[in-house]
Amino acid sequence: MDSVEALRRIATEELIPQVSRDGLGHVHLPQSFGPQSWLKTTRWRPPYYHHRAVDIGCFLSGAFRLWIDNHLVEMAPGDVVLIPPHVGHCCDSQMQRVVHSLERSAAPTVLWMGLCPWGVLAQLSQLAGPVCRTLHPVVFADARCYDAGEMLIAELTAKPDAYETVGLALLVEILGRMSRAPVLSRPIAEALSEDAPGDEAGDLVSTAKRYIRANFGRPLTLQAIADHLFVSRSQLTHKFKDETGQTTMEYLTEVRIATAKQLLRTSLSVHTIASLVGFSDPQYFSRVFRRVVGESPTASRARPSPPGC
Repeated sequence: MDSVEALRRIATEELIPQVSRDGLGHVHLPQSFGPQSWLKTTRWRPPYYHHRAVDIGCFLSGAFRLWIDNHLVEMAPGDVVLIPPHVGHCCDSQMQRVVHSLERSAAPTVLWMGLCPWGVLAQLSQLAGPVCRTLHPVVFADARCYDAGEMLIAELTAKPDAYETVGLALLVEILGRMSRAPVLSRPIAEALSEDAPGDEAGDLVSTAKRYIRANFGRPLTLQAIADHLFVSRSQLTHKFKDETGQTTMEYLTEVRIATAKQLLRTSLSVHTIASLVGFSDPQYFSRVFRRVVGESPTASRARPSPPGC
């Protein structure tokens, strides 16, 4: 079965009808799991995943055991868990194995949707004894899912007036957009997911670079980056320029254009690519692209890809 079409069908035929019917009654945040939900175990806990953006787990069948925030909980079919950035989590298995196909069965199965600046990284996982069998991820390119995920977490955390209505609409929006978004090829998706080499954790410039790479698909200003890092604009500007030889915004443009060059190898329109890499105006994107690359996006697309790409 084609994994892309299978994921689309899961979204449209199972998950959207389910959450539309049940509302947010089976949608959980990590803090929803109190001591009464924790399972007692003496088993070794696998290494955690710490994602930089929202991760959504939609549990499709079986009793799925999940480590989250240092506790083991059991998820039932129909449950949805929303995991904010940097919250550790993993399935209760001793090893993970990437496979080329999965048969839908009563075995514990989950659809993970990691939200990233260019869309949704979707992946089916199934527990088979001590092994978690996982399909290769599929990247559905619609950057609006990223913002919807952050707003969904905010709604369910703060619980303002009408949060259930707004939260339900945001969750359905993410599933709906994923079900119809264009798909990036695996090599391009992997290239876009790689962190730049040589960045050491902790210092200001490296942290700024990681933040930019994680958020380049959104409208970013120097003030917004500085606010995230709790420094002034001038402090960030001088430190970044001294260590890299370029300004913070020049680095942002470099990341956006490098990503756009990767996306131009797909069938996505130039208008869509501009939006995915953080430009609200396609014409302005084309001008910036021409200034950096020396030719228009259309001319760049017409060139043959380098060998091995």
